[in-house]
Amino acid sequence: MNIAVRSILVLLSTVGCLIAPASSWADEPQFALNFKGRYEDVNNTSRVASISKVIPINRRYKEFTKAQRDEVKSAYEPMLEDDEPPFPEDGLEPTLRALIKVQSLLLVEGKLELVVDVGADGIATSISIQGSPSPGMTRFVSEYFMLTKYKPAVCGGQPCKMQYPFAMVFGVDAGF
Repeated sequence: MNIAVRSILVLLSTVGCLIAPASSWADEPQFALNFKGRYEDVNNTSRVASISKVIPINRRYKEFTKAQRDEVKSAYEPMLEDDEPPFPEDGLEPTLRALIKVQSLLLVEGKLELVVDVGADGIATSISIQGSPSPGMTRFVSEYFMLTKYKPAVCGGQPCKMQYPFAMVFGVDAGF
């Protein structure tokens, strides 16, 4: 049976990230990662997931501790011990750098929500934008997340297809 995410969104708390200089990221590996969203359980009962965790942005999934991997996995349907969700192959830092760079040009406010379908080969096959602060941001993230290489999900010891959810809140601070 293929394990899939059920409409769970990842909300990255970016306030400190947007204020801190990019050079400090290597020194500060921790980053708040909040999973929020609705899903249906096995009895088709609507539930709400809300998990707040801290994981490193400058590390790949394989470099996470078991506790950090378990934190990422906890936002998905229950997985077997050796199962893994998809994750950006180079970690979250390149994605956050790209999004912060485009944000410095667009200066948009609002929530970006998307789900990427990732094949068993780690290649994105489609993307669903569920919310975006602007058409320009939608165009950028559609291309960016489709070109991103992912660590494939693992189901029963074999690479499998699975969704990778992502969300980020953008804001503009007049004090910049």
